[in-house]
Amino acid sequence: MERNNFLEIFEPKLAKAIEEYKNDKQTRLYEMLNYTLFPAGKRIRPYLVYLGAEFAKGGELTEEELESVLNLGVCVELIHNYSLVHDDLPAMDNDEYRRGRLTVHKAFSEWEAILVGDELLNLAYEKLLSFCAHGNMEMAKAGSYLAMQAGGKGMIKGQLLDLSGIKDINNLIQTDLYKTAYLLRGALISGAILLKADKEMIEALDEYALNLGLAFQIADDILDKDNIENSILRFIHEEKAQEMVIELTNKAINALESYKVRSMSLQKLAMMLATRKN
Repeated sequence: MERNNFLEIFEPKLAKAIEEYKNDKQTRLYEMLNYTLFPAGKRIRPYLVYLGAEFAKGGELTEEELESVLNLGVCVELIHNYSLVHDDLPAMDNDEYRRGRLTVHKAFSEWEAILVGDELLNLAYEKLLSFCAHGNMEMAKAGSYLAMQAGGKGMIKGQLLDLSGIKDINNLIQTDLYKTAYLLRGALISGAILLKADKEMIEALDEYALNLGLAFQIADDILDKDNIENSILRFIHEEKAQEMVIELTNKAINALESYKVRSMSLQKLAMMLATRKN
């Protein structure tokens, strides 16, 4: 399934996840959650959940499988957006704009942004646990893997490294690996776990995701030339950074060499992310 087609069915699912606040007289909380989640970002992470599942299945998903993928994708997107809201706070990156408009703490207030981030994270795990009901062991395994990639062994570790200060390019790459690549890996492999991927598939997806994540972050650094404090452009020229994006993208694609047919969508995504203009 192409990303645009996936988004057509994913966006209503994500909107439904916060509907209860709209109907529960919590209009301020709903307004902030809606502001945070919409309009859409790239939605790369929930799409990776789908691609991981599709890769593991080796073909089109059933309606029931697709429903599980969408549910897990919602949790991933909630976690991702909580991390963005908190990352933008004055105590962290202190950003005023994201996706071309005011960050949540600027559009509302700092204390509200903290609580919105808290709620996004709690809502993600509330939903995830509800999806694990009735003995859904695959969803439980996928959720456990996702939580580990988003936590102190993954994304949060990356945030700690980031805020501790970037000293050199190796320190930066390690930070990018944990802060960006681990959540991408969590999304992709949790989707594969959901469809019972075997060990060899997981290992191939793991190598793909980590290289994809580094390429993704370096490409972001190149696009954001006005902010080089914690950017790879602080240490190397743009031309060298572009070469790194190409090299890492090729490594990601080559990791799936044994799965040429079933990895076509993942290969296409890697090339799209490497050559994007925004």
